[in-house]
Parts: sequence; structure tokens; C-alpha cells
Amino acid sequence: ASGDGLTGKYYNNAERTDAGYVFTRTDATVNFDWVDASPSTDPMIDADTFGIIWTGEIKPEFTETYTFKTVTNNGVKLYVNGTLLIDDFLPYGDGKGGTQTGTIALTAGTRYSIQMEYYEWLGNAYAKLYWSSASQAEEIIPQARMWRMADPGATAVDEIGGNDGTYAGGVTKDITGAIEDDADTAATFDGVDGLVNCGTLGNFG
Repeated sequence: ASGDGLTGKYYNNAERTDAGYVFTRTDATVNFDWVDASPSTDPMIDADTFGIIWTGEIKPEFTETYTFKTVTNNGVKLYVNGTLLIDDFLPYGDGKGGTQTGTIALTAGTRYSIQMEYYEWLGNAYAKLYWSSASQAEEIIPQARMWRMADPGATAVDEIGGNDGTYAGGVTKDITGAIEDDADTAATFDGVDGLVNCGTLGNFG
């Protein structure tokens, strides 16, 4: 099935704390240029000192080393498959922004967790997420190659030896074919950074 984008959690503070949380939505891509305006007027988020955390999964087309590129103003962190590829979270207001890159080897057809943390401090604001490889021309990662998380902050409450995982809050996620041998091992969502931890299991396919 084609992808549906990433889950975006929007905050009315750069620190992205619970006190500043405003709403969650699905973003088809990370390709935003707000200039000096707010990313949302309903619900309202200030034009400065806001933050966003995007989480989900990506599925590459090629078995190659991929370069991930962020173009942001201001700070950004990017995790792929639990690996920190880009880290530009200097003290607030001091993030370099601009263009940052990181590389990781990926396998075609395998889904990998992805998380992009972003904050805007003052002035112009933009956030863009690209990928490229030897066979993949550089592009904004398309919606068709990204899947949102069912609930980035949840912890699995059922063992997942069947076809569905049931997560806190009654949210379900179809994981058909994800389990290889171990019906007693549960996948969990890390409540701190929202990444999927699958223990000895393979990646979600």
C-alpha cells in the first residue's frame, strides 16, 4: 500500500514540552516554508519559538547508502532506524540551520523508523526533508514512501504474535508479516523520542 505521510506533533514552544503541545496531524511530506508566518492559525501557534516532531516510517526503493538532507531554520535533529544522522540542536537561537546531511545504509522494501525534531526561534521559518542515493535522485521524501505512526508515544500492551499490535489508548496497527519467530516479544514505542524498538525482531515490512 502507498504511504500516508508522517505524524507531526506541533508545539507552541521551541522546547517541545508537554506544556506547549497544541495538536497532532498527518503531514504528507516535510516540505514547509512559512517565511515569517505561523505554521497554524487554527489552532493558533505563534510565528516564532515553536517546535514540531515528525515521526513514522520510510521505505526505500533501493538497497544502497542513502543521504538524508535537512534544510531548516532553525534547529533540527534527524533519526533514521534509531541512528542520529543529523544533530543541530545547539542552545536555542544558536542552531546553525541551513543544510545538514547524514548517511545510512538501507535495504530496499524494508520499513525504517524516522524521526525529525525541529524548532523555530525567530524570523524566517522553514523545514524540508530530502533523500538521495546512487540510484535515487535527490527529492523531498514523497508521501508514497512514508507511513505515520499509530501513536508515537504509546507502549505496546499486547504481545504481537498475531497479525495486529494493540497499543495503549486502543490504537491498533496492522503488522502482518512483521514477526519472524518470537510470539512473546512485544514491540514498544519509546516515550522519549517516539522511535520503534523491536528487540530481536526484524523491521516492519
